[in-house]
Amino acid sequence: NARFGCSPTACAPCALPNAIAGCSNGACSVASCRDGFADVNRMAADGCEVLNNPGRFGAIVLWLKADDGPEADPSGGRIRVWRDRSGRNNDLSQGAPMTQPALRSMDIAGHPGVVFDGLDDVLINTAPSGSFAAGISVLAVVKPTTSPPDNVIFAVDVPGCNTAVFGIQNGLNSYFWRDGYVIGMGGIVVGVQQSLATVVAPDGNLTLWRNGTTVMGGRSQGCDRTGATMFSLGADTRSPPRNYSPMSLGEFMVYGEPLAPNDV
Repeated sequence: NARFGCSPTACAPCALPNAIAGCSNGACSVASCRDGFADVNRMAADGCEVLNNPGRFGAIVLWLKADDGPEADPSGGRIRVWRDRSGRNNDLSQGAPMTQPALRSMDIAGHPGVVFDGLDDVLINTAPSGSFAAGISVLAVVKPTTSPPDNVIFAVDVPGCNTAVFGIQNGLNSYFWRDGYVIGMGGIVVGVQQSLATVVAPDGNLTLWRNGTTVMGGRSQGCDRTGATMFSLGADTRSPPRNYSPMSLGEFMVYGEPLAPNDV
């Protein structure tokens, strides 16, 4: 019991900053965070150490970092789980060793990258938390390694929307957001790391970004984005997955709101 300490030999209560304490393997752990805070480093000693400002960062749904979060499968050293650092515990995983991506230490401008082979590598979460009723923003630091016909970086199943996709279309060095169909395109350079983003407002108005610059606007299909039933990274959400993405991914973020231009 966290109120009386988790160790069988001690009774000191678990006192974790900005957190609701729990017990795990006889030690204090973070069961949940108080409103406005997030446990990004997954260390119990400092509780929920990040101020999660509701006005700017409170709607974060997924935050993946290649230098903090990938966990290797003991059987082969490839990535079994990529831990979510948003505080929502939307970890992505893959149980089959042959379809797990790899971690490369110096792949993106001297920093780590999680490498998807474009053949069958994919990470998924079949029960994600978070709402997109207020809109959605997707941001990625990515290096596409080739340009296949239909290349899915990230896909999310949302009610009434079929599958919304962030990726590359028709091998034309382009990227797009779609709710069942293509919305727009903007330049992507294969073999070069770049920052890509898409921002969708509640009314469906959409803006695409590359390296901090707007490249296209448009509209997405109107639908109910109040929840999500599946996240997929590296391929689409169909069974079996298709449209695998050959890429190295350094950082990836999803927000349940349309970010302002300065935040993008």
